[in-house]
Amino acid sequence: MMRPPSPRLRTDWPRPVRSLGVARRSAVKAQTQAVNQLRSLLVSAPSFIRDIVLKAKAAQCVAACAALLSDDEGPVLASLKMTLRLLAKRWTALHEELRELDKQLSRLTKLAAPRLLARFGVGPQTAATLLVTAGDNPTRLRSEAALAALCGVSPISASSGKVSRHRLNRGGQRQANNALWTIAMARMRSDPRTRDYVARRPAQGLSKKEIHRCLKRYIVRELYPLILADLKDSALFACHRSVNACGESLFGSLKVERLQGQRFETRRHAKDECPDLILSYTPIGGNHLSNKRDEINTKSL
Repeated sequence: MMRPPSPRLRTDWPRPVRSLGVARRSAVKAQTQAVNQLRSLLVSAPSFIRDIVLKAKAAQCVAACAALLSDDEGPVLASLKMTLRLLAKRWTALHEELRELDKQLSRLTKLAAPRLLARFGVGPQTAATLLVTAGDNPTRLRSEAALAALCGVSPISASSGKVSRHRLNRGGQRQANNALWTIAMARMRSDPRTRDYVARRPAQGLSKKEIHRCLKRYIVRELYPLILADLKDSALFACHRSVNACGESLFGSLKVERLQGQRFETRRHAKDECPDLILSYTPIGGNHLSNKRDEINTKSL
């Protein structure tokens, strides 16, 4: 009796999402470093340059630096303007790279985690982070409490004497914890149900950090069955793809054996008799079909 596919097959889906996340994090760090270097140079720049290009928004500041002209005003100002233009060009290139990465990441998360994206406050970045965390640790998804401990949002008792309280969990996967924090902040701003909860809890003696901790724990409780459902669907999809690949490989082998057993006088005769075998089929494992094709009748061909 065949066993149903386990969520461990899901590891095929987090792999591309993880690679995109690695590239995105490095691009964000490099972009932040570039704009910080640009602003630090403007702090010590002459006032007539600083007043023109120093803006509050990073995009406006970068655009102003990129529009600087290289005048013959001495080596000091020429070097400063060239450095500002290069940093602005680097920031712009990284911005375009981030747009491409976000587009690809959004497409993958729509395929892999449609249920997560349907929830309020869950975007492509947070869904991808939770997807990678769950896919890398399939043995730790036995309960929502286990997932909460994995994400670092499980309550830790900090009671003392007559005071009964819980503190934040500093362990767990910090990227998943940050994703839950982002979802909680988005809901605190725009979700009426969450705003009512935040307004009600301080009267019960909870601090702002404790309210955040409770929100993240409740979010894990809400998202846990959705993560399992997405894992199951993707595992079935991966199993379906593997079965199709085996069937296509077997069907291709049968075609090659049939082609090898036939003899044709000319290539035109071979094309007329079985054009699907000669022209349409391309094997998955290599170009051994072309070798079999040449073996049909090398003298007449």
